[in-house]
Amino acid sequence: MDATTKGQALEFLKELEKALNRKLPGPTEMESWIRSTVAAAKTDDKQKHLRLPEAAFLNGWALPVLFELLKTSGRLSTESAQRALLNEYHRTMPDISRQSPIHLVNKVTKYV
Repeated sequence: MDATTKGQALEFLKELEKALNRKLPGPTEMESWIRSTVAAAKTDDKQKHLRLPEAAFLNGWALPVLFELLKTSGRLSTESAQRALLNEYHRTMPDISRQSPIHLVNKVTKYV
């Protein structure tokens, strides 16, 4: 990876940090949202991606922000951003992700 690519990656991460700071609720509101979301997801098979607190935060807040940033800052189409954002819960989140990271592992091990 050359210096230009590293610099671009750093800028993207700085943009992500700013976007998360703008869009995430405060700690008290976030804690309340996570608790209620996890509780509701326990009995809803369409919300398996929200059943653990970490997953609720990641899939409910962080990944949607990242997805939007891929489209705006990364200049990706919706379809390209969906392909780029790998998520183990892609089946329950098809609007932002189309593939699991395991998809790449299978491709790599096939050629090793």
